Amino acid sequence: MSLSWDQLELHLGASRLYLYLDHCGGDKAQAIGLYRWNAQLAAAFWLDLGHFEVAFRNALDTRMVERYASHGQETEWLDDPALS
Repeated sequence: MSLSWDQLELHLGASRLYLYLDHCGGDKAQAIGLYRWNAQLAAAFWLDLGHFEVAFRNALDTRMVERYASHGQETEWLDDPALS
């Protein structure tokens, strides 16, 4: 799907697109290409970011469970009203 500059400007905003246009010396086709490349690059990070988020969340939960157990607390840390 290929959108025109005017369509992209309408949907994405002129201020955002003009950063690319300025970088490309006013060449709209090049600016669109640079915007697409940037979007693809950003999308490539989502997979790794998702894996990191799950690993971080699991590590945090493990540490919090250990901490609560070491203090003799029987409540799950997520159910602790002091953390609300």
